[in-house]
Amino acid sequence: MLDGGCAFGGLPPKGVHIWWGGYVGMAEECLIAGPLAVAAARIIETRARLRARHGWIMDISILSRD
Repeated sequence: MLDGGCAFGGLPPKGVHIWWGGYVGMAEECLIAGPLAVAAARIIETRARLRARHGWIMDISILSRD
């Protein structure tokens, strides 16, 4: 899903796996995957850093419940 506000941060993380990608298919591509409880903070920090660096971000995430 396209998500401009990190909506995954409002989900109960237990049993949820996330695959996140920023700038997918571009030279700047960045991918993070893992249990939501572990990956959420890393995604939020990485997303903010990349957006500050490039002035914009296009990202997507897919979530799955175990």
